[in-house]
Amino acid sequence: VFSYSWNVPDTVSANANVRITDQNNLRGISGTFKIVSGTSPGADIIVVRPALGEVLVGGTQNYQISWSGTGITLQKTFELSLDGGLTWTTIGTTSTDAFTYGWNVPDTASRQAVIRITDQNGATGKSALFVITASDPNPGSIVVTHPLQGEVLTGGAQSFLITFTGVNTTSQKTLEYSLDGGSTWNLIGFMNSDAQSYTWVNIPNVATTQALVRITDANGVTGTSGLFTITSTPGVGSINFLTLTGLDAKNNIKNSMQLGISWGFTPEIGATVEVEYSLDYTTTWTHIATVSTTEAQNTTWMTPGTGHYNPVFIRVTSSMGMTRTSIPFSIGTNASVQASMNGYSVSSYPNPASSQTTINIILPATGEVSLKLHDALGRVVTILGTQQMNAGTYTIPFDISKFESGAYTYILQAGSTRLMGKMNIIN
Repeated sequence: VFSYSWNVPDTVSANANVRITDQNNLRGISGTFKIVSGTSPGADIIVVRPALGEVLVGGTQNYQISWSGTGITLQKTFELSLDGGLTWTTIGTTSTDAFTYGWNVPDTASRQAVIRITDQNGATGKSALFVITASDPNPGSIVVTHPLQGEVLTGGAQSFLITFTGVNTTSQKTLEYSLDGGSTWNLIGFMNSDAQSYTWVNIPNVATTQALVRITDANGVTGTSGLFTITSTPGVGSINFLTLTGLDAKNNIKNSMQLGISWGFTPEIGATVEVEYSLDYTTTWTHIATVSTTEAQNTTWMTPGTGHYNPVFIRVTSSMGMTRTSIPFSIGTNASVQASMNGYSVSSYPNPASSQTTINIILPATGEVSLKLHDALGRVVTILGTQQMNAGTYTIPFDISKFESGAYTYILQAGSTRLMGKMNIIN
């Protein structure tokens, strides 16, 4: 037969195994399992602090770790992980019936810190992911070295080299220019490397003494050039700027709203301008309007009636090939279901939802990506995926029928970028 009845001993263990050996000394060993006390079953530890996303300053003395639970022994061990639970370090023990423990926070920066508490019988509880910042952080900085302050650039010139120095910055960066001293900004392009230069394909052919270049990394570190001058070159066509109206202070516009689109140019750029939008990080473009250059320099677009989109771009391209792309913006009314940072985006729709929802992800760069769902106590209730993913847009159907009603948090980790969004489940 291939079974055997066993009376389990009432001996507590978190490292139990069963071994079977036959007459010829062939052996099989089970995986490690746990035996809990039959006299006080159901021991449970719930770590209350540190809470999900809480930020602790390295070097803080006597930070109070707190927890709740039932059936817990007096003897407890406390451990810390700085890598999301891959490795653990013991930080202390206690043998009291208190539900707090004073901890001296190490001065080591981590965005994936976790506390684990284990009692004498092997009952274990883990905190949600929290952040430790260094007490003396070394902040990032970007210094634009070209164009120089006061430099004169020729309007319509091609392949101008922007140079800068970056310290403690991410590879992902957004480059923009302003023609009015920083009141409005236009997109130059994106980069995803540690290089410290970027080719500006076309300098706008418009005369100004108030030009600026701005560079921003994925963590919000920003560097802005000094004011420089652009001179106008006769006979060289250029689309100089692209302005969107109807966006709020967070560059968002609601569903079913009119977005105003206007542009300016220096002739000759051709007879018409094609206006398009992109919802998939400029991978594909959809027609909005074709506008005669002799009739107007503006049009409008009605945003989608439902859904949440981020980032969204508008592009205008003349019949002679001159083009200009807008700064990124978002569409949708419920910010609680969408999170984004410099091109990375994660959202769920519908939200609130029952039975089924869809997770939408936009990745501007290839890399290792994980997506996890946490409950209101910060515990991981499911891992939707951990894998290498190419840049692009992903739509992931998600069956939520097995989850209880309540508030949940989904967390997207892509390299150094970490995004969190809220999901309300009604079942």
